[in-house]
Amino acid sequence: MDKYLSIVVPVFNGAGNIEPLYSSVRDLFKKTDEPCELILVNDGSTDDTPLKLKSLKGEFLKTINLGINRGQHHAIDRGLKEARGRIILIMDDDQYGFLPYLSGILKPPPEDDLIIISRIGRNISFYRKAASKIINLGISCVTGKRIYDGGGIKIFSNKGKDILLEQGSFLRTLNYLGKLKIRQFGLPVSSGSRSRYNLSRLFRLFLQIVASLLGKSS
Repeated sequence: MDKYLSIVVPVFNGAGNIEPLYSSVRDLFKKTDEPCELILVNDGSTDDTPLKLKSLKGEFLKTINLGINRGQHHAIDRGLKEARGRIILIMDDDQYGFLPYLSGILKPPPEDDLIIISRIGRNISFYRKAASKIINLGISCVTGKRIYDGGGIKIFSNKGKDILLEQGSFLRTLNYLGKLKIRQFGLPVSSGSRSRYNLSRLFRLFLQIVASLLGKSS
């Protein structure tokens, strides 16, 4: 059965986020009042994430357990294979603080192909801020689209959703940003845990993005 909204969340060692994430998603689905699904992809977690996922119940819930850690974007791509939504939302497990703000954005269906929502007012280190700016600038230079925060929540609909599912890969979709109608804005979200992206993970992400944009990613 097709859904109105699919939320795809890669999870790695995010046991502490599972319950508040699930609760926030459930509340959002009630407000949306349409058939929706939550797809949680456990990317080889070594903490209590598998147990937390097993304890969750709900007709809207799908859980996928990957045997080993393959990386965030591999987990996203695996979740996309199960997505049946007219709208697809991709988020990290620690970004649940955004969800109470999204009901008015998701319904009626967005006219934009891609919406990127970032958290404003964060206290992050100078080095991490600089690394993020370099990554976003690199994406902007190659795609021709100014991207302010590639790590924000992403909502794909219309042409954006079609390209995302056709490519079957979030990173490969970056090659098509120039063809999409994109809206970007920030929200003063204070809840949710601190992002686990450090400089090392940001650097690996940068290499993955560059490889994809150069057509070297499989």
